[in-house]
Amino acid sequence: MSTPLPGRRRTAVAVGTAVATLVILARLFWLQVLEEPLWSEKARASFLRTIVSRPARGSILDRKGRPLAISQPSFTIALLPAELLVNSGQPKELAALLGVEQQALESVLQRLRENGLPLFEPIPLKVRADLATVTRILEWTPYLQGVMVLEEPTRVYPQGRLAAHVLGYIGMASQADMERWEEVRPFDWAGKGGIERVYEPLLRGVHGRDVVEVDALGLPVRYLDHVPPQKGQTLVLTIDADLQREAEEALKGHSGAVVVLKPTTGEVLALASSPSFDPNWFPSGIGRERWRRLMADTNYPLHNRAIASLYPPGSVFKVTTAIAGLCSGKMTPSTRFTCGGGLMVGRRFFRCWRRHGTVNMLQAIGQSCDTYFYRVALLVGPEHLFNVARALGLTNKTGIDLPGESSGLVGFPDWKRARFGSPWFGGDTANMGIGQGFVSLTPLQMALLACAVANRGTVFKPHLLSEVRDPTGDLRSRYRPQVLARLAPNAPFWGSVKQGMLHCIHGPGGTATRLRGLPLTIAGKTGSAQHGRKGRTHSCFIAFAPSESPEVALAVIAEEAGHGSEVAVPIARRVLLRYAAFRSRGAPSPRPTGESVAWRLR
Repeated sequence: MSTPLPGRRRTAVAVGTAVATLVILARLFWLQVLEEPLWSEKARASFLRTIVSRPARGSILDRKGRPLAISQPSFTIALLPAELLVNSGQPKELAALLGVEQQALESVLQRLRENGLPLFEPIPLKVRADLATVTRILEWTPYLQGVMVLEEPTRVYPQGRLAAHVLGYIGMASQADMERWEEVRPFDWAGKGGIERVYEPLLRGVHGRDVVEVDALGLPVRYLDHVPPQKGQTLVLTIDADLQREAEEALKGHSGAVVVLKPTTGEVLALASSPSFDPNWFPSGIGRERWRRLMADTNYPLHNRAIASLYPPGSVFKVTTAIAGLCSGKMTPSTRFTCGGGLMVGRRFFRCWRRHGTVNMLQAIGQSCDTYFYRVALLVGPEHLFNVARALGLTNKTGIDLPGESSGLVGFPDWKRARFGSPWFGGDTANMGIGQGFVSLTPLQMALLACAVANRGTVFKPHLLSEVRDPTGDLRSRYRPQVLARLAPNAPFWGSVKQGMLHCIHGPGGTATRLRGLPLTIAGKTGSAQHGRKGRTHSCFIAFAPSESPEVALAVIAEEAGHGSEVAVPIARRVLLRYAAFRSRGAPSPRPTGESVAWRLR
């Protein structure tokens, strides 16, 4: 017969039993109620997998329907993070099988841990995996829990480097991308530059979903549910691939840009920046060494010089000075000034590149007389020059549908006082008259100056998007031209400015005589812009053609290449010859009618 426990001991045992019972009940409540969704998902994931399928990005075509960017099926090695994280030794083995750096793989896992990204959603590890890698992974599937081979669309740029700065490239979506576009999911691909970024919402498409039953080895047994992904919209650009290729070929060996526009609509027919890059480097994940070389390259191949670089326009700006003089009413096309090799302004002598004698405005444009435009600038003053430049759209961003555009700079007295705390001098005005000093434009803005003369003062907003089509090819919308700037469209002096630019090529003493004899009658203006380094001069040229009924306008700049007539003009000749050949074959293919819309940058 057992001896009963003393009262104190009975109390202790009862309390201990109660506490233990409460702990067990609390733990059961925690596991079965509070963590029920997690364990249910884990149990379900042991035989069911929900695979989010990424949509194919919409295609990007040139104006004739030729592909510039497409999506092609390829193999992607992906993983379920929840299953990989339980085996700390697996990343090393998997990195070796994939042929990637272990550090890169571990950075993916670290991102998962830190950001609480979905543990049961396949994460791409290697895009565009070759057949040998896929075979190797499939052989090791029983030992690589959570690793799977998916067939997913991959971005391909079939023309290689062609129009790289226009198209941009794609990369793994960042946190900023997900905040900007709510539909972008972790580890999605997103546009990182160019058209790919500006029109990401149109190109992205809609995700799909597959629920798959798998066996103990993780191999699919059957598909229980399937929601197909929806491909993104197709974008038709204004770019002509042939003209773009010619512009890029002509620029080879130079750092610079070529911009070709349609002056009556603002369509961008070619936009080349040199040096360039291959956007195909990025969809598979650009390697660290290649990225390091790109970042270390002092020629900055990722930089879009056509819209982001500011250059002193040099004598190209004399066209603006001539327009300002004619708008002021203080001079006419027949106004004559004598050039004796330069002009004394204050206590400084401003040289001209040669003695031109007595010339009128047409001769001064054609022969690029500095002295003439020193006098015109001093006659009208810096404020009027600035106002005319602003009216032509040269002082602000054009709003082209590309990221990273720079604003032009045309100085004036109040600006200089606020910027530098110093007064404006007569020499500043003289320099401004020939496109030096406080004047900087992008190549795109230089092309707009040619458009202004070609179109008698009306400048259309430059744009690259022409049409939006659904994946079946049906037209959804079309761009409607928008006026960017307008200056005295009915004024009679525009014909005189055009005659001056014709004189540059066809007149005696013209600075662009190499353009004579082309199938098109060309009006243009050369420029040689000093930029601060002794003996270093940018080679510039703007033009439009045919002069009697302009269809195309262009600007060329070659950095530190010499005089405009020596480098920029031959580049322009190649591009214009290509356009003439295209023109002789007939008009571009007809486009179906559809809704007109005016796209705006997001």
